[in-house]
Amino acid sequence: MVLFTQIDSLLRFKALEDENQTLLGLNALLEQRIEACQQELTQTEAMLETTYDELLHQHVSTARMLSDLIHQRLPRSLQPNDQVDALLSAFCETYGLDEALQQDLHLAATLYNLGKLTWDDHLISTPSEQLSAQERVTYQHYPIMGESLVIALHRLKGVGRIIRHHRERWNGSGFPDRLEGEAIPYGARLLGIAVDFIELQRGMVLPRQVPRPQALSLLRKFAGRIYDPELCQAFVKLCSEKTPELQTGGKAVLALETRQVKPGMILAKDIHSTSGMLLLHEGKRLNQHLLNKLMNLEEAEGTRFTILVYRPGDAEATPE
Repeated sequence: MVLFTQIDSLLRFKALEDENQTLLGLNALLEQRIEACQQELTQTEAMLETTYDELLHQHVSTARMLSDLIHQRLPRSLQPNDQVDALLSAFCETYGLDEALQQDLHLAATLYNLGKLTWDDHLISTPSEQLSAQERVTYQHYPIMGESLVIALHRLKGVGRIIRHHRERWNGSGFPDRLEGEAIPYGARLLGIAVDFIELQRGMVLPRQVPRPQALSLLRKFAGRIYDPELCQAFVKLCSEKTPELQTGGKAVLALETRQVKPGMILAKDIHSTSGMLLLHEGKRLNQHLLNKLMNLEEAEGTRFTILVYRPGDAEATPE
């Protein structure tokens, strides 16, 4: 009897040992499969990341193509996109906005005027504060049109949202949806400030070009009504306390009033009259005679020019 019990115990032990070996083999096989799955997932993730980057590149290329269409439709004096983009880039860098928002703001600055492509020449060239009631209806529709043209590209859905709401006002009196306060997307609030700041200086809001210091004063005045007060304060601080530089073609430029410009400085941007006529072209080296003419024209037209000039050594002048 004892012998049978011992044999039974040995058989049970052998069975357990066999089961353990089987489990060890299964565990090893499972680990191999898990490792293979992890490698496959890593490869798939890398492939998806590559695909995403390619799609993003395609969307950016499409955005630039659309931007070129906008520029062909608008007069040179009414093409503020590059300056708006430069300001937003400086703001993002200074205040450390996240990369995804920076990308959306860059594309929104490039495309926010897209909804104006169907406008006639009169509407395009008329300052927004001088539009008739009927023209204002058309004007207030352009953010909606811009969004509808952008959201066909899925990656640009967030960009379309910024474009749609960049004309909303902090107090709820804006358009198209009369959003109020923080209900307005952050990117749209920032884009709206930058657009107004540049378009005021271009004569696209009032029937005159507003010099940079006065444009900043207007932003301060309407903070809390039109603009997010904290965001507006940060934007004005950036433009006031730092050297007023923009980026044009990768070169730093200064934004100056005519009386601040010194002979020998080189224009970084064409100068147009209030009627849109080209006065001086980019690359022109300014002398005192030309500066006197500009100041006389300012007095005659009751306006002030904002002169963009390259910093010394950053550009070559057009031969005299």
